[in-house]
Amino acid sequence: MKLIKNAKSAFWVALPPAFLWVLFFMALPTAAGDKSLVLYFPKPAIGRYCIIRTATDPMDDTFVRPDAWATGKITVPPGCMIHLTLNYNGGQNTKFLRTLPPGTLRGLICRDMEVDDKAIADMCTQKGLVILNLQGVDLTDEGAKHLSPLKDLRKLSICDTLVSPKGLAVLRNMPLLHNLNLSRLALGEAVDKPLEPLKNLFLLELTGTQLTDKAVIELPSFPKLQSLVLRRNNLTDKCIDSLLKYRTLRSLDLTDTNVTIEGLKRLKALPKLRHVTVRMKDIKIADRSQLKKLMPRLEIHDGSREQVVPTELFAPLH
Repeated sequence: MKLIKNAKSAFWVALPPAFLWVLFFMALPTAAGDKSLVLYFPKPAIGRYCIIRTATDPMDDTFVRPDAWATGKITVPPGCMIHLTLNYNGGQNTKFLRTLPPGTLRGLICRDMEVDDKAIADMCTQKGLVILNLQGVDLTDEGAKHLSPLKDLRKLSICDTLVSPKGLAVLRNMPLLHNLNLSRLALGEAVDKPLEPLKNLFLLELTGTQLTDKAVIELPSFPKLQSLVLRRNNLTDKCIDSLLKYRTLRSLDLTDTNVTIEGLKRLKALPKLRHVTVRMKDIKIADRSQLKKLMPRLEIHDGSREQVVPTELFAPLH
C-alpha cells in the first residue's frame, strides 16, 4: 500500500523534524537486483526498521512494510531498501552494520545516544546512505571525517554534536545535500566556507549556532534554498538585505532574534516568501496588519513554545 504518494508540495514548508525525516526518502538502486535480500539481525532487536520501494522520482518513494523490530530474519524484496532507526542495543552493536551488504541501508537514524567516533565509522560503511541523522551523539571533528565516503547523502543532521567549523570541511564531499541541520553547533562567524559547495540545498537549519549579522551576510548563495532557520541567534535588521539573494526562499524562521518589524518589511523583495516565523508577542497587532498588507500571501507563524512547556524555560536570549 502506498503510504506516501507525493511529498513535493508539502516538504519544504517548516514541519516538525520527525515528520521531515519520514518524508525525505531519496531514490537509489538496491544492491539486491532482481532477487530478494535475506538479512539476519541480532537479538535483542537493535532498533526499528521499515522497507521502502525506491522510485524514479526521489520524492515518490513508498513504504512497502511499516516499521517493525529489527531482529531475526528480514526479507527485503527486489527494488527495495531499508530505513533503520537504532535503539540502545543498536548503538552498542554498531559493528553489526559492517556485515550488511553494500546498498542495504538507505536511511539511518541514531539520535541522542552515547556513541563515539568508532561507532560512526561503522555506520559509514554503508556508503549508499542518503539519509543520516546523528543528532545528539558524541560526534567530534575527527569522527566527522568518517562521513567523507557518503557522497550520495541528501539529508544530514549533526545538530547537538561536538563538531566545530573545522569538522564541517567534510561537507565538500556531499554536493547532493538537500537538507542540512547544524543547529546548536558553536559556529560563530566561520560557517560560510564549509557551506559554499552545497549548491543543491533546499533546507538549512542554523538554530542557536552563535551566528552574527556578519556570518549571515557572508552565507553563500544557495540557488535552490527554500527554507532557512536562523532562530535563537544574535541577529539584527543589518543582515536582512543579505537574505534577499535567496530568490527561491519560501520559509524563514527568525524566532528569538533582534530583527524588528522594519527588517521584516524589507522581506517584501523575496518573490516566493510565504512563511515567516517569529515570536508573535514581539510584534504589535498593527505591525502585523501592515506586514500583511505589504505581503498579502505571507503567513506569519508563532515561534513560541509556551503552549507546550513553561514560558520561563524559553525566555528570549536577547
